Amino acid sequence: MTLDEPNRMDIVTRSANGEIGLHIVATGDWSSDSGMLDQLRAKLQAYVSFCGSQAYADQFGASPKRIHLSATHEVTKQALELVGQTSSESGIPIDVVVEPATAPLYGENLPPGSVRRSQVRRPRSGS
Repeated sequence: MTLDEPNRMDIVTRSANGEIGLHIVATGDWSSDSGMLDQLRAKLQAYVSFCGSQAYADQFGASPKRIHLSATHEVTKQALELVGQTSSESGIPIDVVVEPATAPLYGENLPPGSVRRSQVRRPRSGS
């Protein structure tokens, strides 16, 4: 779980339309871990602060931004309320997606034919 590292950006992406996606990954079970809400609050606070910082402006300019919370367990009502409040107060859209954890797709766990050679790009030597 990366909620316990509030000052760490989990994943940063840029969409085709230039929007910056700041992703929070939460792998814990919200119903059994009472500390997750406080950890989410700290993480959201850090992300919102970063979005308003000179560091964000230097790296991404005036690019639009969106925060994505990806959870592997159903998110509690309190967490959803916190996300909604944070989004309203900051003006930054925040999406919540629940995707149950699955086995990693690498090595022998890859289904046959799931990765074609053309999808794998390797650096050319000498260029």
